[in-house]
Amino acid sequence: MDGVFAGKAPDTLGVANTAVTWAGVEWTMVMWPPPQYKSPRMRLMLHECFHRVQKKVGLPPADSMNGHLDSLDGRIWLQMEWRALEHAFWQRGDERRRDIAMPCTSGIFAARFSLKPRLVKPHWRCMKAWPNTPA
Repeated sequence: MDGVFAGKAPDTLGVANTAVTWAGVEWTMVMWPPPQYKSPRMRLMLHECFHRVQKKVGLPPADSMNGHLDSLDGRIWLQMEWRALEHAFWQRGDERRRDIAMPCTSGIFAARFSLKPRLVKPHWRCMKAWPNTPA
């Protein structure tokens, strides 16, 4: 189990599903027991692993205001973005690159963020970090 810590962490280190720097090392922390079923378990682990490396890939964490997700319209538009990205995930080559950018270029992204226009700028900063997406 190379790279896996098994033992007792200090009491000062809060336990949560998160990324943490401890003893000079970046860690992905997942509370035990993990979800019973494979798909939710893998989703959780991937999510937390992403937070551990997101600074290294040019997407530093930032506080984000997601109040628009309290509205029905905000949640519907977000679901549409997710479905478009899920479709892109199953594509290959040029189709995949095109379809990954589709939520941005089709107006889905703009429609959701029109609910909270002040949020567009920080999110676009993140989108620019990914190649083949509109700037």
